[in-house]
Amino acid sequence: MKYSKFIMVGLAVVIFGVATGTNSTISNSDVVSAKARTVKVLRSSGMSKTAYNANGGSIFTTAKLTKKAHNASSYLRTTFYATKSATVRKSNGNTAVYYYIKSSNGRVKGWIWKGNLSKKPSYTKQKADIKAMLQIVRTTTSDAQNELLADFDGITPAQAYDSLSTVINDMKYIPDGSGNIECVGAAYQLFAGRFNSTTNAKLSALYGAYTQAEQSGDRDNWSDAANNLADQLAEAVENL
Repeated sequence: MKYSKFIMVGLAVVIFGVATGTNSTISNSDVVSAKARTVKVLRSSGMSKTAYNANGGSIFTTAKLTKKAHNASSYLRTTFYATKSATVRKSNGNTAVYYYIKSSNGRVKGWIWKGNLSKKPSYTKQKADIKAMLQIVRTTTSDAQNELLADFDGITPAQAYDSLSTVINDMKYIPDGSGNIECVGAAYQLFAGRFNSTTNAKLSALYGAYTQAEQSGDRDNWSDAANNLADQLAEAVENL
């Protein structure tokens, strides 16, 4: 009787397992599903070190995207440097490009989708324009320099043209003296041709009047022409 009870219990367990679909082994469908979820790295390569800011998304530990390391949205103000690129095929069959990025201090690093990155501006042109305008201001008299150089306090490349617009506008108010009227013409030559066609034409005409007034020998007329040019040039530069 004992043996028959054991047999009946065993059969019940087997029957319950079949009925409920439980199985200790991994089925073929489980294997296929696991494979479908994997990301395949198609190719990877190094790239020149480039500065980026993250717009959001996730940063993964590897290009296979198996483990998330960071939420990029927590580091929107951080400068990252990308040094590697990987093209991957995702489980849906689509391909995507991921960059390996690292923060300046090396604490935050990993792989992020290229579309979640924006190149960090280098402000090369803005820096050059600030330097050039400083050189122009230093051709004016000492009194004029004292007034104009104050406009450079706190200037940053990101806000360069707001500040340089103020410098040009203030050229209208500096006292007359050697180099003081000429600085407006020099500022125009620095920025000439950088605006839309309408603004370029307007400024070109004002500069023509400025040079004619200079050649006339009438300093008051030349000063008025310089003020007209400075007024329009300052507005145009502010909108760069």
